[in-house]
Amino acid sequence: MVRIVSLLGLSAAAAGLWALYALSGNYRIFGGVSTAQVLLWAAWIATALLLVLTIGRLAVAVSVTLLDRDTTGLQRGIIYAVIAFIVVSGILAELSTNTTALMTT
Repeated sequence: MVRIVSLLGLSAAAAGLWALYALSGNYRIFGGVSTAQVLLWAAWIATALLLVLTIGRLAVAVSVTLLDRDTTGLQRGIIYAVIAFIVVSGILAELSTNTTALMTT
């Protein structure tokens, strides 16, 4: 029950950040970065966290169902790491960041 409530809270926070980004103007924070840019990055971070947690839990549940046994901590760690890498790479590509260096590393 706590996991579902935390996912719902995270999804509400991500939706709120996306709404604030849509409403934000091109105001400058401390004379530098615009408010819209900060809200865009915050919204993407919240969305990435939500995607990694949701897809990771689904992948672990599917692997438990297919293998008929519980996954080990190492297996869960590998699943979450691969999903996080894919989600972060996709978001960085969406934000026009060069992902070639990330993938070659």
